[in-house]
Amino acid sequence: MGVLFSVFFLVGIKSFLSLSAIKNNASRQENTETDIIDWFFENNKELVSSFNLDSSSEESYFDMYNSISDILTENFSQLKEEENDHITEIIISKLDETNEN
Repeated sequence: MGVLFSVFFLVGIKSFLSLSAIKNNASRQENTETDIIDWFFENNKELVSSFNLDSSSEESYFDMYNSISDILTENFSQLKEEENDHITEIIISKLDETNEN
């Protein structure tokens, strides 16, 4: 019984020590995401200003989604597909918020 407790105790300590590395990775990923979004808005003002997402038009949504995704893929080839999709969704939601105001 004491051996099992010792094993779980050591696993707990190891997990606690790796917590800072996980926290740093999450922070770095969030900063990278923010930098990419800021870059997009700074360098694609023409596309941003032409954004007009009509809520009834799925076609315009997918056209805009594909345009943004292509720009990100072209300029940030190291992004995984899931990261690209996530950042594209964030950009579209920010554009939609701006468009509503």
